[in-house]
Amino acid sequence: MTSTAARILWLSNETPDRHGQGGQRRQYFQIAALVGAGVDVTVVTLAGPQSDQAVCAIARVHRTSPRAWRGLPAARHALLMRRLAAESWDAVLIAHTESWPTWQRLLRRLDSTRVLVDMHNVLSAWHRGHGRLDDASRWQEVEKEIISRGASVAVCSEKEAGLLGLSTEPIVLPHGIDPDEWTAPRVPAPRPVIKLFGNWGWAPNAAGLRWFLDEVWAGLDHTSGWTCQIAGTGVAQPLPAGVHAVGRVPSVSEFLADATAVVVPVHNGVGSPLKYAEALASGAPVLATIDGAPLRSSLPVCVSDDPHRWVAVLAAVRARPEHYERAGRHARAQVLDELSWGAVSKPLLVWAVRPA
Repeated sequence: MTSTAARILWLSNETPDRHGQGGQRRQYFQIAALVGAGVDVTVVTLAGPQSDQAVCAIARVHRTSPRAWRGLPAARHALLMRRLAAESWDAVLIAHTESWPTWQRLLRRLDSTRVLVDMHNVLSAWHRGHGRLDDASRWQEVEKEIISRGASVAVCSEKEAGLLGLSTEPIVLPHGIDPDEWTAPRVPAPRPVIKLFGNWGWAPNAAGLRWFLDEVWAGLDHTSGWTCQIAGTGVAQPLPAGVHAVGRVPSVSEFLADATAVVVPVHNGVGSPLKYAEALASGAPVLATIDGAPLRSSLPVCVSDDPHRWVAVLAAVRARPEHYERAGRHARAQVLDELSWGAVSKPLLVWAVRPA
């Protein structure tokens, strides 16, 4: 699919970055897919410490601060908003529900322009599920405002789409992977090692890690020599014997290349974790909790919240490594094809070049 005419204004509170956190990477690769299809993308994002180097290489980028010293309106920001409102856009995309309130004034000036809000997650449902009713009500009002504005809506999984309860199906834009980042040769370590990666300061990840250590790691037969390595920041200490936090790693692909198994424990999470697809791309056997994985029954993956099931599967991985290695290679081949950013971004491309 190609387009030479569509001009998209991309608005976000955070800066798209292929080297950033999950939401930043999601935006970067979606923009890259649009640009690769011939769409002209201008990105407007909030100024701050996040790097714009990667996205500046593929799109025009404006960094702005709506508020200046002591909360006063910023003159430069107001001037930029007037300039953007005076231009002709085929469509506007707002990345994440949290970004919607920031850009309301500009959206009012672009009232006749098509708008897509990539909510990513349904925040009202997530907060309600955790008993945070005030937060749930606040985000539900924002979601209602988005829908009443006539904006198209995108979410990251079928599960999130069901939580919105719309009469028409929202666009589903799953998290993807970049096949070029997953070229490290797979060479399982001689000593069995379980590997995890992620931002462990994020509450659902932290809860999942604690569950894994307390319920799964503690139940393993450690006479078989298991070790465990955790990549990423925010790992709570102390850790059990045999478990090591290694901090941020230069390449997740290289970090996972020798894993006996990769595990994705997420508890009370929201959305569709990006690291699930990345774990599958490693080619290692993968275990995930239900919140850690968008369920795909065709993939040879253990998806369960039962710690006894995890212990049994990990024991089977040790007993029959060849069988699970074959399953891991099959899953890797499937996700590199079906979950590449180019593949999962196709609905976004269709929307972007659709006539007004």
